[in-house]
Amino acid sequence: MHLSIHSLFRDVICKKRGSVLLNILLLPLTLASYIFLALIEARRFFYRIGLLKSHRLNCKVISIGNLTVGGTGKTPFVIFLAERLKKRGRSVAVITRGYKAGSKETISLVSDKEGLLLAPSDAGDEAYLIASRLKGVPVIIGKDRHLAGEYALCNFLVDTIILDDGFQHLSLKKDMEMLLIDATDPEGNGYMLPRGILREPFSGLSRSNAIILTRADQADSIDSVVSNIRRYADSIRVYYSRFKPVGLKEIRSGAEEGIGHLKGKRLLLFSGIGNPKSFSQMIGRLGGEVVREMTFPDHHNYMIRELEQIELFASRNKIDLIVTTEKDGVKIAEIPFGYLPVWALRVDLILEDQDKLEELILGEKRGIDT
Repeated sequence: MHLSIHSLFRDVICKKRGSVLLNILLLPLTLASYIFLALIEARRFFYRIGLLKSHRLNCKVISIGNLTVGGTGKTPFVIFLAERLKKRGRSVAVITRGYKAGSKETISLVSDKEGLLLAPSDAGDEAYLIASRLKGVPVIIGKDRHLAGEYALCNFLVDTIILDDGFQHLSLKKDMEMLLIDATDPEGNGYMLPRGILREPFSGLSRSNAIILTRADQADSIDSVVSNIRRYADSIRVYYSRFKPVGLKEIRSGAEEGIGHLKGKRLLLFSGIGNPKSFSQMIGRLGGEVVREMTFPDHHNYMIRELEQIELFASRNKIDLIVTTEKDGVKIAEIPFGYLPVWALRVDLILEDQDKLEELILGEKRGIDT
């Protein structure tokens, strides 16, 4: 397996239990995590007393977020929720910060109601993927979410805005906070960044209106996960979700195959996502033989030489299929390299009790203040 810095961070630094020597070596990171916590709490306090101001938009604002760094499945959930609300008759726009987007504009329109307007390199992988999957839903990039929201209201007359990665974004008031928690790794080792993967304490989930457990079907003990959540959020509704592989798409030709195409094949996997283990486990359950897996940091910008190395290994080791994630496929589709086909696995989010969640969203009147 290709061991990246990201893999090292997840597998060594973020272990729940380490040796005494490791804990001593990581003491600077531990101290830094407490400083980070103090800064987070001070910022929230300044918003609470009004020293920092929050703004409100004249529409329903639904925030999708998490407590940890990457890998909880926000992108599939944003796509799922936008599609469901659109079917319910809502006029929806998605606002995202556009992590690693090439565009430096204050506001960038990834797509309007007619189609895509930016390339993946300008939009960033997540924003482009959301826009490519959602038809008739504007997707807007803007670090200033209030300004981006006003742009959506003025230009598209939307009545609902989905705020991607908005749980820690305090300058915009929300009508609903939806928090995603990875059931296979709810809080890592319990430490804040940079010693762990928490962006804020796990107790922060008490600010949410609904908790979505992703990868609920993969958790070792879902009851213990829910029990830990109930320590901080006794009355908040918890929903269970899973990711379902639905097909393969060749990133350059656009050819499509069913997931049965993987069965019995020798596979090379590569990914640059927050939870690569979940991707490889999903592929493994589909009947292919994973000969090698290469992992890169989340949102990795691939170099041509890296992709050429992947192709070289595949050609030398009689690999039948090179498979990556849909998010990675978006990024490398416009890079000119090699000749071997690369297949992206398309995944949909399946949510239990989705009708009840939609009713909660559409009937929710309470605004969320910081």
